[in-house]
Amino acid sequence: MSGVTRPLREEHQELLPHIESLRTAADAIDTLPAAEVQREVRGALEFLQGHLIPHAIAEDEALYPVVARLMGAPQATATMRRDHVE
Repeated sequence: MSGVTRPLREEHQELLPHIESLRTAADAIDTLPAAEVQREVRGALEFLQGHLIPHAIAEDEALYPVVARLMGAPQATATMRRDHVE
């Protein structure tokens, strides 16, 4: 089973530093010069639109329905789906 989930786990590991950088940028937004804020916001938007949102949509549409069906529990992925909404 771990071989089946390896690509997903590896992708999550690649996304985590970028997600953390969103938090770091947001925490520092009131202390950064305007030009740096603009650069951070552009980078965040590029990451969200180009990577994180497509990743979440793919999981919601392809992975989670299969997990729920295999587990026989329609709400099995509710927490993960909520995480994507957040």
